[in-house]
Amino acid sequence: MPTVRSRVDVTSHFERITADANAAAKRAVQVAAVEGARECARVGAQRGMTPPVAEPARGTVDGWIASFTAPGIEQWFQNYGTLGNRRKKLKQAPRTNRTRAPGTGIKPLGHLDAGRRAGIRALKRELARGI
Repeated sequence: MPTVRSRVDVTSHFERITADANAAAKRAVQVAAVEGARECARVGAQRGMTPPVAEPARGTVDGWIASFTAPGIEQWFQNYGTLGNRRKKLKQAPRTNRTRAPGTGIKPLGHLDAGRRAGIRALKRELARGI
């Protein structure tokens, strides 16, 4: 019975293929950082937050990394809120009653998390495009 055989030899093009894949990965993480910063700024604009800055992609030992940073300490409190929803058990019982009424404080905005999710979506979309 006749068979059809085929062989592809990429050893002569291996450096070019590696360079193209490397450039695509760098581009994908940079696009993800910019898109994440854009979404974070959009959600954070509800409370007049300082817009985040997308950092350029930089090489690591095992690939590329790019991120966005939101300047200011208030970003943490705006993202997670200060309504007393502790995730960790107290080491000691409180000695006094709370000084503020329950429900007062900063409601969680989640703008950093929204930017992170948008960045992951953009990364997946960019990687799906391929080289």
